[in-house]
Amino acid sequence: MNTRTKFSLLYFWSAIILVLIAWPTGECYECDVFTWYDKVAHVLLFGVFSYLLAQVLIAKANANLSHVIFYAFFSGIFYSAMCEFIQVYVPGRTVSEYDFLAGTLGITFALFIFYENFKNKKT
Repeated sequence: MNTRTKFSLLYFWSAIILVLIAWPTGECYECDVFTWYDKVAHVLLFGVFSYLLAQVLIAKANANLSHVIFYAFFSGIFYSAMCEFIQVYVPGRTVSEYDFLAGTLGITFALFIFYENFKNKKT
């Protein structure tokens, strides 16, 4: 897959995350209830985001693998935090530190997979 396609996928996925996170919902009477499906969604959303970002960075910047993982990790953390912050202003949405932690777990897991895939391609 060429760099332009990877960048387009990253841009598209970032927009999907923003739309899903910022979409207003109805009244939430059980917003404080811990739900696993919501946490799995955050793991997947931000895991895929960080994996795609690492793919773009390694192809475009031709950078060192450790730098790519560093930038992808902290960019994913920042995007996850900003998406939680945006929910303060969205009707029916609440900020959850568990959602942020789930996003961080997804980022970590995805970048581990990226690292293993990249390492295996080099050998």
